Amino acid sequence: MSLLASNNPTLVDLAKRLDPDGKVAMIAELLNQTNEMLLDIPWIEANGATSHRTTIRTGIPVPTWRSLYGGVQPVKSTTAQVTEGMGMLEAYGEVDKALADLNGNTAEFRLSEDKAIIEGISQEVAKTIMYGNEGTKPESFTGLAPRLGKKTGAASSDNVIDAGGSSTGCTSIWLVGWGENSVFGLYPKGSKAGLMAEDKGQVTLETAPNGGGRMEAYRMHYRWDCGL
Repeated sequence: MSLLASNNPTLVDLAKRLDPDGKVAMIAELLNQTNEMLLDIPWIEANGATSHRTTIRTGIPVPTWRSLYGGVQPVKSTTAQVTEGMGMLEAYGEVDKALADLNGNTAEFRLSEDKAIIEGISQEVAKTIMYGNEGTKPESFTGLAPRLGKKTGAASSDNVIDAGGSSTGCTSIWLVGWGENSVFGLYPKGSKAGLMAEDKGQVTLETAPNGGGRMEAYRMHYRWDCGL
């Protein structure tokens, strides 16, 4: 893990570079504490605002064993372009101002509430990296399982090893080679990497959760634009 972190930009690395005031870096570290997968993934800026186009090698040239006076035909590789989508994951956190101020440490109370939202975001990103499918949820992005979901009959089947399990209690073991030339996280071109957190401060809710009417609240807005 230490070698990976030294050779590839992690979420914390990018957050520290892109937000000098440290707010995003703090949130990035909280996410890493709740989900260790996010420590491993290298994050790279996409070449588009809503998608990332990459060229992959689809065929390797085969050389020729030549005999004396024998000829050799030229060879070439084949490639294909693939466009990867990205999604916008957002959440709001709102707490009653009177409740937050009641304990004498408003900021600490708000953070204790927001940690639950951060945990939910962390779990959702990790779940989508593994199981996300734009075919069934087009607003998200496609993860690993839909790409490697067949033991036979698909181009990716060579990467799937069947251990012979058949019960409903079975699960998979994933060996992922994270890297800039293999599997990496994406964030939109010209944007910030990782979770963006904005403190909206004190706001007036026009419809209070308990019975309607107006109330004063503190609001946080979270957003993470990402892909794989």
